[in-house]
Amino acid sequence: MSEANLKDVYKSLKRMNTDEIVEKIRVNMDETLPLLDKYDDDMIIMFAGYIFTITGVDEKIHWKEYSLIKPLMDAAFGINCSFEDTKKFILDYGYDEDEMRDRFRDVLEQLEETDPELRYRMILLAMYISAIDDEISKTEKKYIKSLL
Repeated sequence: MSEANLKDVYKSLKRMNTDEIVEKIRVNMDETLPLLDKYDDDMIIMFAGYIFTITGVDEKIHWKEYSLIKPLMDAAFGINCSFEDTKKFILDYGYDEDEMRDRFRDVLEQLEETDPELRYRMILLAMYISAIDDEISKTEKKYIKSLL
């Protein structure tokens, strides 16, 4: 994905309502999860960390974001995670800008050569999740751009 493609996706997201964005996320997840099947558990754990990081990159967790990642949190911890527990986890443990950005950039660089479809879907997913609260912050845009 190029920076020009990134701008096009941002423009299209501005025209979408929440239901349309949720549908984009659902479809993207349905198409992304099978791509992870060929990898080991480390890649699946990394993917969950990626989702948590994207959710907390602007240091705010919105109810809409929570409702999307709740099943992932419940599966990761084996419990029913409340909104407050999820916020606390992501803001306290799930996001270290430099470390996480570098880790995910490295993974995405590797995927550029080995699995460009998965890489593309992961970046799209970051954009969709960032847009779910009706605004993509400058911090979110900067973070996603740093992954290219």
